[in-house]
Amino acid sequence: MKFDAMTSFLRSSICVLWVMVLLQGCNVQKTPKAPPLYYPISLLKVPKTFLPKPKKCMVWFPDFSLANQPYTDGCDSGFLENRSHKWLIMNTGSQEQPIYKVTQLVPVEGGFNAKLLHFSDQGNLNE
Repeated sequence: MKFDAMTSFLRSSICVLWVMVLLQGCNVQKTPKAPPLYYPISLLKVPKTFLPKPKKCMVWFPDFSLANQPYTDGCDSGFLENRSHKWLIMNTGSQEQPIYKVTQLVPVEGGFNAKLLHFSDQGNLNE
């Protein structure tokens, strides 16, 4: 009786090892991540005077007028706690050739939906 239990255990172990060897030999290919699409800065619809300087971040509330935009020198956590629709705008380029990465945060029940967009007037930066 012990022999039958041991044989069953060995068979199961061999099957598990065989499956592991087979799976290890499978070549799983990851889908390459598509490079970001860069939109012209004019489509951002934020006044140029409000856009951040290089390596800086600003918070823009698209539902507020320019006069009601909070002045901030960065993406402070106090602005992030606000439940309003907001855009976090980061300038990753230079003063002469800005590249803006915009995270749009739209409030939903239980948090935010986030969408990342890229803006540049330098054409397709992926080439």
